[in-house]
Amino acid sequence: MVIDTSDLGFCQNILNGVAKPVIQVRTDRTIEMINDAALDILNISRDQAVGQKCDLLFRTDDCEGGECAILRAMREKRKIESETIAHIRGNDIPIRYYASPLCNESGEVIGAVEYFEDISDLKKKEEDLKLVKEKMQGVLNGVATPVIAIDINQKITHINKAGADLFQKHPEDLIGSFCHTLFNTDVCQGKNCATMRSIREQRIITEETVAHIGEKNIPILITATPIIDDQGICTGAVEFIINLTEQKAAIQAFLP
Repeated sequence: MVIDTSDLGFCQNILNGVAKPVIQVRTDRTIEMINDAALDILNISRDQAVGQKCDLLFRTDDCEGGECAILRAMREKRKIESETIAHIRGNDIPIRYYASPLCNESGEVIGAVEYFEDISDLKKKEEDLKLVKEKMQGVLNGVATPVIAIDINQKITHINKAGADLFQKHPEDLIGSFCHTLFNTDVCQGKNCATMRSIREQRIITEETVAHIGEKNIPILITATPIIDDQGICTGAVEFIINLTEQKAAIQAFLP
């Protein structure tokens, strides 16, 4: 196939207009085209990059073993997305990258195009959020009575150790569960429980009910408080649960 060099220049100009790093490789992963954004990350010239194997320049964790997105895209003839770590100039850079196969008019794979984005900021935010959640979980675990947080769909987003102990589970095992399937209280059905009313009415609701957990029927007092974000939108609620078994037994003991 004869390629007009002027077409290559036009393609290169287009690639240079893309803010994300982009490379085009042959089937052996030799770089044929690379844009300015990719060169900036590598800190080399285009002449130094073209003709090099992409795996030798970007040195990602996916590069070894034939499972990088580029090789998979060419092998499977489809777009592949992946996350990995690129090791460039002594820096470990988390990236999300996308590879698409290039085919000729006969449908034969002749190479691939890959672009990627630095997700360092995203990973930093995820790590910060993880630390916040761990700190929050530590605070919740310090509360001796069950505490749970749910979203507007009644899925548990947080539960402390005292709450998880009711089900003989670890807190992390219960995240994502529907609270009504766990506590199965007398008011769970019909979305008229304290928690759903608290979310709907955006106020604190307290009520007594009975939770049916396994073979146990446990009288409880629930105080539900809505969670309101900075925009004034209710995103869920927090439940504070007190086991009333001892109080009920004490009252019963005084009754004739």
